[in-house]
Amino acid sequence: MKYVIFLCSLSLSLYSCSVETSVPDNYEHQGTWELVRTRSNMADADYKEPEVRESYTFRNNGTFIKSRFGGASEETAEGTYKLLNRPWNGAGEPLLFLDLKFEAGNPLVANCTVEPVEHLIITSDYLLVNTWIACDGFLMEYEKTEPTGN
Repeated sequence: MKYVIFLCSLSLSLYSCSVETSVPDNYEHQGTWELVRTRSNMADADYKEPEVRESYTFRNNGTFIKSRFGGASEETAEGTYKLLNRPWNGAGEPLLFLDLKFEAGNPLVANCTVEPVEHLIITSDYLLVNTWIACDGFLMEYEKTEPTGN
């Protein structure tokens, strides 16, 4: 019986260690993230200043707004998002994964499929990055500019 209790305790402690996250306890992803630089998927490509202003605003209620300002035009898209735990094989340690689901038929969706979704990562450098580069899109990096109380 002692061995059973010991094995259960050991299993529980190992499991709890395996699901720990590196997200600081006081870190909040909610707020506005502004596009600060882009890069094409070419091997030797340099980062560039964005040609448009683009931002994501994540609210506390699980909704978001994506806005793009280019010249005199403005486009916005809305939807819901979820925070996810996923295994990661890329460079560095991601803090958070966000899956965004847009209202259908929106031209602001930047992804590898026809689905109205985007997958974003908050890196250990506190940058919000897209995963569109995996399918010949641009790498887009966003920095948090303001928190939100919503």
